[in-house]
Amino acid sequence: DIDTVCHMVFSLLDAVDPSGYILDMLRSATEWVLRKTADVLAFLALDEGRPAGVMVLNGSTAIFALGESGEITELYVERAHRSAGVGAALIEKAVAFGKSKGWSVLEVSAPELPKWQRSVDFYRRNGF
Repeated sequence: DIDTVCHMVFSLLDAVDPSGYILDMLRSATEWVLRKTADVLAFLALDEGRPAGVMVLNGSTAIFALGESGEITELYVERAHRSAGVGAALIEKAVAFGKSKGWSVLEVSAPELPKWQRSVDFYRRNGF
């Protein structure tokens, strides 16, 4: 569901940089990225059919990873669903998917500190 992914990623980017993105600009980028290759996937977490979170996962290759690896490029959970296990469930999905693809490394990046310390702490609690 490209529109849902686009709106969720826009919410993430708007939280990080409120003046940096326009929803219409992201629509074409979301479609292009998700249709570009089978190595880019978006996972939606749903609560009674409504989006609660999104994660965009990219498969790649790297010498340091000794071949196949993956990266979580976007992860966002709606405010009403935070601290309810949605983000952890999305990460579990990424780990399981990565194992099924033979990835030796799964990476994630977080916005700058100290403003986004909570995000960094979340990733650390989940094995990063």
